[in-house]
Amino acid sequence: KTAAVLTIDVGLTNCKVSIFDFQGKALAEMARPYNTHAPQEGWSEQYIDDWWTAIKQCITALVDARQFEAVETEVISVTAHMHGLVAIDRDRAPLTGCWTLFDLRAEAEAESLNRHLGLGTAYKITGGRLEAYTPAAKIAWIMHHAPEIGRMTYKFLAPKDALRLRLCDELVTDPLDAAGSLLY
Repeated sequence: KTAAVLTIDVGLTNCKVSIFDFQGKALAEMARPYNTHAPQEGWSEQYIDDWWTAIKQCITALVDARQFEAVETEVISVTAHMHGLVAIDRDRAPLTGCWTLFDLRAEAEAESLNRHLGLGTAYKITGGRLEAYTPAAKIAWIMHHAPEIGRMTYKFLAPKDALRLRLCDELVTDPLDAAGSLLY
């Protein structure tokens, strides 16, 4: 059997599950779409359960197509879109959907934080721009507009971290998502 990497990629429009050999050659791939919801103008949310359903459908389709018979999966790689935010409680249950890159509900909070810190200060400290789509601004929005969710929140997760939690029951992040939060 060929040693393989199973890659799960949750993007802004769909999930892709791919199998690669250790030289980087794509051996198989499946994709499934899911919805992005806009409960109000300027809001953009996805739901972890929708991602999970798409992941399971992709893996089932790859199994049904017998794509795993010639490979030995040695690594699972998880990737997802940036600047999303999911609030979870102490039981690790989602309190919010994933507010995506396109969620702009925190425009006023981003402007307020930039005024308070001084325009460009966030960039000097973090290397990123403090905008409505950044998790730092989204957290400020929660604390201002939904304090009950803020009080119940145990952790704020990036999309990739929410997937890792579902897959491995581990709360971890990586430097790229941490930096993208503007809280690193």
